[in-house]
Amino acid sequence: MRIHRLVTLAIFLLGLVVFDWVLGSALNRYLPRSAAGDVVGYGNLALAQPGTDLIVLGSSRALHQIDPQVLKGELGLDAVNGGVDGQGIAYARAVEALLSAREMGPKVFVLNMDISDMANEDVSPAVALAPFLGENEAVDEILMRSTSHGYLKFLSSSFRFNSRALALLAKLVTQRDEKIHDGFSPIERAMDDDPENVEIGGDWFRKGAEQLDPFKMQLYRNFLKSARAAGTQVFVVVGPRFWPPDFDQDPRTAPIGRLAGVASEEGASFLALDSFSNPEFSDPDLYSDPAHLNSEGARLYSERLAREIAKALEAI
Repeated sequence: MRIHRLVTLAIFLLGLVVFDWVLGSALNRYLPRSAAGDVVGYGNLALAQPGTDLIVLGSSRALHQIDPQVLKGELGLDAVNGGVDGQGIAYARAVEALLSAREMGPKVFVLNMDISDMANEDVSPAVALAPFLGENEAVDEILMRSTSHGYLKFLSSSFRFNSRALALLAKLVTQRDEKIHDGFSPIERAMDDDPENVEIGGDWFRKGAEQLDPFKMQLYRNFLKSARAAGTQVFVVVGPRFWPPDFDQDPRTAPIGRLAGVASEEGASFLALDSFSNPEFSDPDLYSDPAHLNSEGARLYSERLAREIAKALEAI
């Protein structure tokens, strides 16, 4: 009887292993065709379009604020926006590493940087790129830091897809011929908050340059080094936020200065477009919330960013 139970258990476990492998293999086969609607899909905007001249990378402040069509119109470069809600430098570095390894790097990267991300040691959102585990050492290092006991969890083929499995399968059924878009997702609303009473959540903006996370700073430097080695020009940008009237200067000045210094050391261009040195971005009607420009603000910001990039490219 005991042997029978052990045999039954062994068969059950073997079945789980086989099912995990089959499901993981099926999802991995479909992964390159998912081009929208989830984190992996947005990543594929960059990875699935060889020959793209300009790629925007960053968080929601890239995704919702930088219009690649405006950049294309000003610069004459084919562009896509690979920004993703909730992601930061860990995700950007991973995508850059994948592109470099595939020799698909663009002519230009526009890298949006958020001080709130750099002041936080958490890289867990980057686990969304787990389907690419094993393709690149730099990506693997980030993924192993993105979840506890990753060396065990990633033994599962299907775990690498985690919450994206159902979304990927749904697209396989309903959007087989899904077309790749340019990635930009403008926000069509105005800020509801009273500009006089806007509150900035957290204390990240009070942290000094020395309090930026060391691992993320290394990822930032490695991004710039790797892109430069691949012959890609990088424009690092810190964009505007809405600050309440009691702020008389951008409180991110010291961290921004540190990021600018690293960019200079690694041969990248740095653009800080805050609302204090650019008064047009002090208008609350241009924001959907204190952290994000709305569609009108994004248009103005993209136009300004395109002009700054054009001037810098002319000087190179």
